[in-house]
Amino acid sequence: MAEKVRWHSVSSTREYEGCPRRYRFGYVERRPKDRPVPPSWRFGSVVHAALEAAWKAAMEVAHDTPVREHLPLALEALDAALSKEGLDSDADRERGIDVVTRALEFDVVRDQALDPDADLPPARPVGVEEALRGRIDQQHRIIGFVDLVLERPDGVIELVDHKVTSRRATPDELHDDFQLNLYGQLARARFPHATGIVATHHYPTGPDAVSVRLDEDAMARAELRVRDAARAIAADTEFVPVTSERCRHCPWQPSCPEGTEWVEDHGE
Repeated sequence: MAEKVRWHSVSSTREYEGCPRRYRFGYVERRPKDRPVPPSWRFGSVVHAALEAAWKAAMEVAHDTPVREHLPLALEALDAALSKEGLDSDADRERGIDVVTRALEFDVVRDQALDPDADLPPARPVGVEEALRGRIDQQHRIIGFVDLVLERPDGVIELVDHKVTSRRATPDELHDDFQLNLYGQLARARFPHATGIVATHHYPTGPDAVSVRLDEDAMARAELRVRDAARAIAADTEFVPVTSERCRHCPWQPSCPEGTEWVEDHGE
């Protein structure tokens, strides 16, 4: 019987690097989390669902059609996501409507990519929640999901990550970002015709965006980091915990004696 394929990602790599036991709980045993997801994270998921619906609809029509034309679909998806996430207050809905409406009315994702003095068509959406995959060996693969993939008129592929946060990353931070560089490396294989890879953090609460062109060396290093983690995981039989400040917010901390002891010793 063939061995089951194990998928590796930015999240799983970070979990293993930070605490092998936390990786085991989440990716090997797949334990239910002892703690609920914070409301702020759930609101981010709601906004993502609405934007996903709008951009999926945009892929089905002429690519110069403004994405704001799909606002009704986005708001339907917003309501469904609010219900699913248990965010049923009027304040949550009003905030969601405001963020999604402004994000689609002011399409900074495509507008900021173009020279305002050039007569060029807008970037074309070619992927929404796009799965990018890579192969390590027969049993180990790499995967990453990109919120939105655009193809610019000059052949550049742009990888867009929606961020429902107040803090904006700097271009230098994006240039060195592990996740974006891994996605860039995987996108190289998925879109071999690309003339370059650009990574963008889109902040719908602005709305605004920050973009950088990724370089080949940084993308290759990101893939190597995942490969190194995959090899270490394959050889690990104990998954020894690493206690640190991360224990305070670990979703499995109540199930981990070492993590619970660390929190008690350092004060909750």
